[in-house]
Parts: sequence; C-alpha cells; structure tokens
Amino acid sequence: MGAALPVLAIAAQAGGQLYQGFEQAGQERAAARVDKENARRAVLAGEQDVYNVRRQERRQAGDALTEMAGSGAMAGTGSAADVIAESARQAELDIARRRDQARGEQANYLASAKAHRSAATGAIISGVFNAVSTALGGASNQRNQGRMAAIAGG
Repeated sequence: MGAALPVLAIAAQAGGQLYQGFEQAGQERAAARVDKENARRAVLAGEQDVYNVRRQERRQAGDALTEMAGSGAMAGTGSAADVIAESARQAELDIARRRDQARGEQANYLASAKAHRSAATGAIISGVFNAVSTALGGASNQRNQGRMAAIAGG
C-alpha cells in the first residue's frame, strides 16, 4: 500500500494539471463567445445608426421643403433642390462612415474571439504537456528513490 501512495499523488498532480488546462480553455471559449456576440451587436448598432440617420435626413428634407414652400420658393428648382440634394449626399456619407465603423468594430471583436479560441487550444495542449511532465518527473523520482533504496540496502 505504501508504494501506491506516491503513484496516487503523482496521478493527482497530473490530473490537476489537466484540469487546469481544460478549465482555462473553457474560460477562453466563453470569452470567444462573448466577443462573437459583441461583433454581432456592433453590426446591429451600426444599422440602427444608419436607420436613425436616414430618418433624420428625411425629416430635415421635409422641413426644408415646408420652409421653402412657406417662403414662396418653388420646391424642386434651383437652390431649393440643391440644398435638399446636398443634405442627402451628406447623409449618405454619414451612413457609409457609420457602416465602416461598425464593420471595423465587428472585425476587432472577431479577431479577439479567434485569439481566445487559439488560447483555449493552447491551454489544453499546455495542460496535457504539464500533466505528462508531472507524471514523468514523478516516475523518474520514484525510480531514483528505488535505486537509492537498493544501493542503501544492498
């Protein structure tokens, strides 16, 4: 029974190393899922911004038409049409900028998720190597102790 205790201790240490690796991998995978969800939400937030810009642009165009009609200007002619067209162009530029920003945020989150998945794989590999190293180190210790005991007893 006495010889089995060190073997059990070595096995427990190796198991602990494996557990640590898998535990860390689980945490990294959870972080990757959060980043992936944040990427999805970044795109949705960008599209909500686009919707708001379009709505505001339509409201401003309507207000401009109302103002021009109230002042006697002919809507759709000359400077009135130019003002409305310029407002629409500016809104489209704003929309493009907001979409690019949302895509940039999405790309950052997806890159972070990829890094977390890679770290999860690394944690498992590290846990396995640490467990094997612990087991081999313990076995080597046991063998050396056995040799020392044989030399001392012999």
